Amino acid sequence: MLSLRSGMKMHSSHFRIPAVTAAVLLASGISGAASAANVELYGSIDNGLRVTAARGIDGASSQTTVGMESGQWFPNLIGLKGSESLGNGYSVAFSLENRFNNDSGTFLEEGRLFDNQALLMVNTEKWTVAAGRMEGLSSTMGEFDLMCPMEPFEGGWAEAGGGNVFANIGLSANNAVAARVRPIAGLTVTGAYSLGVETEKPGFSAKRHYAAIGSSYQNDRLWAGFTYEVLTKGDAASKNDHVFKAGVNYDFGPVRAFIAYSYTKNHTWWGVNSDSNSYMLGFTAPAAGGLIRTSVQYFDGKSVKLADGTDFNADRTVASIGYTYPVSKRTTLWGVYSYSHGSKSLNRNSKSGYTMASTEERAEANRSLVSLGVTHFF
Repeated sequence: MLSLRSGMKMHSSHFRIPAVTAAVLLASGISGAASAANVELYGSIDNGLRVTAARGIDGASSQTTVGMESGQWFPNLIGLKGSESLGNGYSVAFSLENRFNNDSGTFLEEGRLFDNQALLMVNTEKWTVAAGRMEGLSSTMGEFDLMCPMEPFEGGWAEAGGGNVFANIGLSANNAVAARVRPIAGLTVTGAYSLGVETEKPGFSAKRHYAAIGSSYQNDRLWAGFTYEVLTKGDAASKNDHVFKAGVNYDFGPVRAFIAYSYTKNHTWWGVNSDSNSYMLGFTAPAAGGLIRTSVQYFDGKSVKLADGTDFNADRTVASIGYTYPVSKRTTLWGVYSYSHGSKSLNRNSKSGYTMASTEERAEANRSLVSLGVTHFF
């Protein structure tokens, strides 16, 4: 199964950079464009309305908000990708991607031109080695992502795509190296390591370091994969963050079923480091020229005894249904509804004996979302 996120390059436009444009790009600091080269320009623009109905916390009135929200399904992204054959089956390639807010025109990450990834790669038919800035293996984005095919919503639309239900290391790693091998047809094995997630901290041990391994297998009907990620905290007093994810989807024709599981250890959930298990069951099915997507997710947090003697123990259930309709090869209309219910430390009414999450966090865990919008790929 090829996810649309990993398949955005299918919509790319090929062009040759003329001398005048190359000079402009060079003056802007993109020196690699100075020599003429075949380059792919690709990306996505995503925007829509979101209606949020948060149930009242501790007796307060329910709150309903309506607003424009960009990047609900896909991030707003512009990418450049190119390659050169070196002969004998070897090639050199690059990938540069910037995320932006199309409702305001600003960079998603201020001060960073290529925030999503900036990679230089060497490829053969059997392996790829890359270096630069990259997204994590379970980020649902980037060259080496393995998470997108694990669930029906491909990581989009907030909690419908696993937000605050399935753990995400939640970073783009600087100073990273990655390798992907394809030993047999359909099988890939990927490893990654960051020499330092941050660039501004001096010394190797003071920096956070990201390490990951993952694998996937795909044939005509089946996709199966896993990721295991570790993030060191750059602090001798802090324990490393561990996140394991595994998922399977199978095409029964016409229904495709999804099952996913995640385990975390020492991961920060709602401000508290704890362990957790997450489960997901979902389906997609074609309908009226589009695709119905649905899933149920359950987050089971492990109890943590805090200094005041109370327990922090968060549970959350999310049920979602959505529909995507391609009006053309590059433009898709979509609508998604999600219902979320929090319990124990996420209950909307404070529970005796529990340390409660913040009012804002409990409101997010006890809400309904309706999203309507459009995504255009180029």
